[in-house]
Amino acid sequence: MICIMRKVRIGTGGRGAVLGGRLRCAAMGFAAMGLAATGGAATGCSAAPPPDAPPAPPAPAPDLDDDLGDLGPAEPEPIETGKDCATAEAVCDLGVCTAKLVNGCAQPVTCAFEILAMCQGTDDGGEARGKSRGTVPAGAEGEIQAAADCEDKAVASTLVDRLSCS
Repeated sequence: MICIMRKVRIGTGGRGAVLGGRLRCAAMGFAAMGLAATGGAATGCSAAPPPDAPPAPPAPAPDLDDDLGDLGPAEPEPIETGKDCATAEAVCDLGVCTAKLVNGCAQPVTCAFEILAMCQGTDDGGEARGKSRGTVPAGAEGEIQAAADCEDKAVASTLVDRLSCS
């Protein structure tokens, strides 16, 4: 960097008082002008510190809708019925669960189906429960559906609490 100090005098005939100087610096193709109020003293010039690097932008939040869209429909999961001759699978989604029953028994089977939804809201979470009852004839297939209402809160997850058949 090269700096040149040029004195500036105020007065007539160049005999006035020295008020300061005009400083001109040039470095790396850039020129800067500045007024040095030095009272006539020689002033040095130094390179300005490099500007702070701007902070890195925050990473974008993951788009959960896109992630969930790639998962496809939920897979049925086997659940216990309490009867050796009856089997069941359940699928849960956003506060609703559906149990598909296959009754291999010689008699109709009546089942109580209970679910649990975890709710999330602005202040606190909580849980909501849902239940339903249904009967599947002997040798037939059927469905029982239960819903849990989180009211004005979003449903975070839903799961089967129990399926009890007799």
